[in-house]
Amino acid sequence: MVSIQNQLVEYLEMIQDTDLKKTVKEFLNNPPTDLNANCLPLEMCPAGAYHHHNYEGGLVQHTISVIKISLTLCHLIEDNYGGQVNRDMVLAGSILHDIMKCYCYEKNPEGNFRTSEFGEKIDHLSLMVSELMKRDFSTDIIHIIASHHGEIRRHCGGGAGGIFPYGRAGRFREGVRSRVCSERHSQGGGD
Repeated sequence: MVSIQNQLVEYLEMIQDTDLKKTVKEFLNNPPTDLNANCLPLEMCPAGAYHHHNYEGGLVQHTISVIKISLTLCHLIEDNYGGQVNRDMVLAGSILHDIMKCYCYEKNPEGNFRTSEFGEKIDHLSLMVSELMKRDFSTDIIHIIASHHGEIRRHCGGGAGGIFPYGRAGRFREGVRSRVCSERHSQGGGD
């Protein structure tokens, strides 16, 4: 059986654009060190402190789910609407979309997760956009990630609205995954 961590690497290796693959891999292997915040290891970090995937390893599991949903959406969009979806952009955006949450959560004394003091002040999207710009990622990748929370983020004072189909698909898949997991969690089920 392939570990969930290895699945993430397998999806990373699916990126055909060698420069993009290299920059995504570099980001994962060398997270920012110049932030005045603690960083949970990726394999420990939850995807959320209070709702979906709010357990150790939840971020990687959520990311794998988002990748699978995104690739399925690519197939459906191409089959039903024609055209070609750039799967490299979709994969890169899906892999990186929540990665800065590692700086926004911490374990509490009871062993659960909570938003860190740093995370209360600066959210993962703001951190991610800043770091992507610093590392010279394309504005298309930055847009995909910045818009993955969509209109909700925009009305709360942040996040891009999503002009590319990748951003719209990202918001759709993110919303579906989060809502399904939240409903299952509230009904006493797991992910």
